[in-house]
Amino acid sequence: GPVEEPYAFAAREFLRKELIGKMVAFQFEYKVAQLNRQFASVFVDDKSVSIGLVKAGLAKVRRPNNEREDRSSEYDALCEAEDDAVAHKRGLHGDASGGGDDPAVFARREIV
Repeated sequence: GPVEEPYAFAAREFLRKELIGKMVAFQFEYKVAQLNRQFASVFVDDKSVSIGLVKAGLAKVRRPNNEREDRSSEYDALCEAEDDAVAHKRGLHGDASGGGDDPAVFARREIV
């Protein structure tokens, strides 16, 4: 089968634990016509699921090429969460030796 991205399983597990059986709020953000895609934010108990994923080191923030490009209303908070994950070497930002915080443990301790 296809090769998965690093931490794909951990990210799916994070989402499964955060979302299954819970009420979520959905906020449409913007549309990218060239990709024929719409982007949105998802919240559980008024907490951003995206920020949780990024802070746990299970997702990266897409940095726009210019100031005119559409972005999430949470963009600044997402960048701060990514900087925190990088600083603590969580998940995708860890070194090859496995140093840094385990994203699953971090998610249970800090986000959930």
